[in-house]
Amino acid sequence: VPEINGEWPAAVRVTLPVVADAVIVLAVSVFWSRKGPVRKSNSSNNHDVSANLDNLRGS
Repeated sequence: VPEINGEWPAAVRVTLPVVADAVIVLAVSVFWSRKGPVRKSNSSNNHDVSANLDNLRGS
């Protein structure tokens, strides 16, 4: 990414992880929704996905 000014790289550093998380969450949600008959509420699934992402990151 070319450094146009000080703000642009910072914006990219903030935005890319958020976009990546959204893509991962969406992919995992679709994968699990197609995987089998077991279904939880959306809020429960979202919480589990968030916890799993945090665990993968080691945060």
